[in-house]
Amino acid sequence: MKNEALINSILSLLDEYNNEKAKTHPDKSVVDSLRYLIGQIIRHYDIPVMNYHLSRDAQDRWKRLSTDNIMNYHYTDTVICDKLSKTVEYDIYKGASKKGISVPFSKGSKFQFRQMFHEDHVVPVSMILNEMLGIPANKYIIENLLNSMHICILLKEEDRRIPNIKGRSLDYKEVIDNIYKPAGINLV
Repeated sequence: MKNEALINSILSLLDEYNNEKAKTHPDKSVVDSLRYLIGQIIRHYDIPVMNYHLSRDAQDRWKRLSTDNIMNYHYTDTVICDKLSKTVEYDIYKGASKKGISVPFSKGSKFQFRQMFHEDHVVPVSMILNEMLGIPANKYIIENLLNSMHICILLKEEDRRIPNIKGRSLDYKEVIDNIYKPAGINLV
């Protein structure tokens, strides 16, 4: 139900975007605002669970920290360490910081998912958006495009090793082979 509402919203905004772009003198601020809104809606789409990937290092870390399923956690969700038998130190990251801060964790410790793990859009949202803006859209085309998105859950320190978005493609397998693997990120 949520995804259907998001698709309908995207279609409506795409119509407005195309109408504005077709004008002799389109209003750049309107075009940019519509583009921004569509991109934000794309980020809220529930991606099929089969399109989620997990790095081996993220999986290993998670298994040391929690008995819960990592797929139940996202962004600002609080993770409670319920599996540790002794204190260990791991880096956590604040915002877009490149360097982590070492913090001790023991049974009962809490942290926000995004402080240690990252959900990377294997194919960047900007590429999906550009694809949408470049085609005549209907509900099925948009749904298929959104359902082709892939997310990779990895450690923040792994994310920091991934080069810039340039060089990515719409083919998630190419991204995994050409971006993740050379950065030493192996998926399970």
